Amino acid sequence: MKLMFLRKPGALLGFLFFLICFGVGLSLKKRSSEANVYAQICQFVAGQIYLPEVVVTPWLHDCFLRSRQIQRGTPRNFLIQDINDQFSKLSTSHLVVYDEKESKKVWSGESAETGIEAQYVEGDLVILRVHKNSPAEYAGLRFGDTIYRINETLGTPKEAEVLSGSYYILRDKVIKEYKIQAREIKRDEDVEIIPVTEKTVIFKVPSFRAEFFAKENWLKKINELKKYQKIIVDLRGNQGGNFVAGLRFLSSFMCSPQDIGYLWKPKSKLKQEATMADDLEDEIQIEMLDKSFLVNLWTFDGYGCIASSVAVLVDHGTASTAEMVAQALKDYVGAKIFGSSSAGQLLVGVWYPLPELGKGAKISIPEAVYQTRRGHKIEGPGVQVDKVLYYHLSEVQNGEDSWVKSAVQLF
Repeated sequence: MKLMFLRKPGALLGFLFFLICFGVGLSLKKRSSEANVYAQICQFVAGQIYLPEVVVTPWLHDCFLRSRQIQRGTPRNFLIQDINDQFSKLSTSHLVVYDEKESKKVWSGESAETGIEAQYVEGDLVILRVHKNSPAEYAGLRFGDTIYRINETLGTPKEAEVLSGSYYILRDKVIKEYKIQAREIKRDEDVEIIPVTEKTVIFKVPSFRAEFFAKENWLKKINELKKYQKIIVDLRGNQGGNFVAGLRFLSSFMCSPQDIGYLWKPKSKLKQEATMADDLEDEIQIEMLDKSFLVNLWTFDGYGCIASSVAVLVDHGTASTAEMVAQALKDYVGAKIFGSSSAGQLLVGVWYPLPELGKGAKISIPEAVYQTRRGHKIEGPGVQVDKVLYYHLSEVQNGEDSWVKSAVQLF
C-alpha cells in the first residue's frame, strides 16, 4: 500500500500516488567519494526501516563491507544499481533508490515509453494494452497484436515498453513493420466503465492516483455503476496510489464505515493513535502519520452504496493500495478474486530526496506495516485468488480478453 509523500525543508514536492509515502528529507553531507555516500545510505536505511534489529544488524555489516569496495568515479547509474542490489538482500518491498526518470514515472505517471504493455502468451509476446495518446497508438498497434521482432531481436515485455525502432507485428497471419519512437507520455489512468452485457460491467481501475477520486466525480461513476447487477473490478497492473482514494473506493461498496485495518510503525516511540481522515491532501496525511505510531483505517460515509455482486481481477502487477482494496472487497463484500496472485507489496514506504546520487534521485524506505483486521498477510504472499485464469493465444489474437471472458463465465 503506498501513499506517496515527499517533503523537503520548506516545500512539499509531489502528491499521493503509487506508494504510501511521506518524508522530511534525507540530509547526507557531501563526501569526497561514492563509497562514503553508499555507507551513509546503509546507515540511514538501518535506522529507519521497519525490520527488527536481528535482521538489520547483519545486513548493515554487509552493506558497510560492500561500500568499501566502491571505487571513486563509479557512474551514478551503476552505483544506484549496486545499492538496490544490496537492498534486495532484505527481501522487502518499497526499499528502492530511484533516479530522476524513475521517480517521475512513479509520482506522476510520466515517462519516456512506447505505450505498449506486452506479455508472453503461450510463448508469443503479445500486446495486452496500448495506452491512449502514445506512440504505439498513433502507429496503429492494438490489443492482441503479436510482436514478432523488435529491431533485430525477439524482444521482451520490458523492451516493448521503452525501445524505439522497427516493430514487426503479426496480425491476421501477416507480418508488418511499424516505426515507433518512444517519447515522454503521461498515462491516462482514470477509471473506466465498460459494459459487457446488460447486467454485467467491467470497472477498470488502472491506479489509485488522487486526481481520479475527487468526491463529486467519483459519485458520478458510482451512480452509473448502480444500474448493473454484476461488477467485475479490473485491478490488473494497478500499482497502487493514494491511500484515501482506496478507502473512498471501498466506501462505495461497503455502504457504511468499516474498520478494515491499520498502519503500524514498529520502531516508533510515539504512543498516539489516529484514524485516517477523508482527505486527499498530502499535508493532512503526512501530519497524521508523523504524529502517530498507529493509524486506523476506516471506510467513509457519503460515497453511495453499490449492492451489486462483485468479482475482482488481479495479477502480478497489482500492488500496494490495489492489494488492500482487493483483499477488503473479498473480506467485507464477498467478492471472488480471479487471475493470478498479486505482487505482495503492501508496506508504508517513506520517500526522501537523495541529491548525492543526482538531481531528482529519491529513496523509498518501508517504515510501517499494513495489517488487515481479518489477519491476512499481504506483504510477501500477495492477495490469493479463488480461481487462476490464463490468456489463450487464439482468443487474444482475435481481440478477446481471455481473463474477462473467463470471469464473466465464472461470475
